[in-house]
Amino acid sequence: MDGRAVLITGTHRGLGRALARAFAEAGRPLVVHGRREADALEVAAEVRSLGCPAVEAAFGDLREAALGQRLADAGERVGGVGTLILCAGILGPMQPLLDTPTETFAEVMRINVDAQHAVVRAVVPGMLARGRGVVLWLTSGLGRFALPNYGAYCASKHAVEGLAKVLHADYGERGIVSVAIAPGMVDTDMLHAAIGSDASEHTPPERAARGFVRFEGSVSAEHAGASLDIAPWLP
Repeated sequence: MDGRAVLITGTHRGLGRALARAFAEAGRPLVVHGRREADALEVAAEVRSLGCPAVEAAFGDLREAALGQRLADAGERVGGVGTLILCAGILGPMQPLLDTPTETFAEVMRINVDAQHAVVRAVVPGMLARGRGVVLWLTSGLGRFALPNYGAYCASKHAVEGLAKVLHADYGERGIVSVAIAPGMVDTDMLHAAIGSDASEHTPPERAARGFVRFEGSVSAEHAGASLDIAPWLP
């Protein structure tokens, strides 16, 4: 199992939980993460029941300085992280940019950008030591364009897309494949909060997760540094 583990942040609900289930069913070792210990342990038990060969649970708020190292240590206990999926994040306030208080804007950036950077700083060195690794940064169409009232979220996803490209620029030649990938309109609580109506007509998280398994299984250097949509890999 050396270097085959998949580490996924935010697995306690929504797409993150569906990703954990899908990779467990694919037979991959896992590191699952939830904000609370009970959430992480619940998901760990669930993926074990699906045949996951090895799983470690890590918990903590994304803003905790020590969380990245806890995740990295958990990854080493299941043979080393080969793929990091940065799924956890928040929507933030739905309001015009000038109505968004500076501290509220900064909080969205701390969770959606700063915390992702901290996790990458902790986990990617192990990948570099093994000479390979995949980092999937979950993004959005709002990382490429803008809509009214999505100021903080939109800015954070533009930053995520930039981080994905910079990681490739810095470490692509050392075996790190860094990709920003948008799951599209997935039927989750976050989408319901964003569009304020029934999101059931959109992609079920289980289907989106299977698309990620297919993409991760075929990812190569030609995808590195790219900004992609998961749609072509959906079953």
